Amino acid sequence: FVLFPVLFSMGMRGTTASHAALIFATLPLFTGLFASLLERRLPGRGWWLGVAIAFAGEFLLIHFRVGFQGGENTLTGDMLILAACLVSSLSYVAGGKLAQTYSPWGTTFWGLTFAGIMLLPALGMLGWEAPWGEVDFAGWVSILYLAIVSSILSYLAWFWALARGGIARVGVMQYLLPVATFVFAAIVLDEILTLPLFLSTAVILGGVYLAQRD
Repeated sequence: FVLFPVLFSMGMRGTTASHAALIFATLPLFTGLFASLLERRLPGRGWWLGVAIAFAGEFLLIHFRVGFQGGENTLTGDMLILAACLVSSLSYVAGGKLAQTYSPWGTTFWGLTFAGIMLLPALGMLGWEAPWGEVDFAGWVSILYLAIVSSILSYLAWFWALARGGIARVGVMQYLLPVATFVFAAIVLDEILTLPLFLSTAVILGGVYLAQRD
């Protein structure tokens, strides 16, 4: 809840969106590997094949959508994004295990509580200096969405799914995030979905299907 957004934001200052997206596409792989190490049981061949195909689809999707040219990429920026990815993977494994022992509600709210306590010093240093009076209605709605939907409801659903469906198996569903992003971009922002994007999406869906069947 704390390290991931901090590391990711710092990393984005030293790399491009395409590099960050491609590195972040390793998140399901690390989630499955960490879960397997904890459970002392490696995934089957179908899972590995599905993850590889889905990752290839992610590469194609990023290439056709934003490309890999332009902008400045630094090793430090890429490594910070990778560190954020590792931290996020570990948090998913920890959350999935805690949700199995306790509940998704307890896991989410205790996590947010401790994260909030850790962020209090930052609020004291930076929060009160923010120009809150300049935030319009849409801005406050966005803040409430991030606080309630993105930080509470989504984690409740995610931890519940990890606990019930298996961390490695359900973690592969993260490959569907960019697919959902482009679909919503087409619906909300009227962006055009081209044939290469559809083909890339088909590859991702095929890889996720194979990994889910393992």
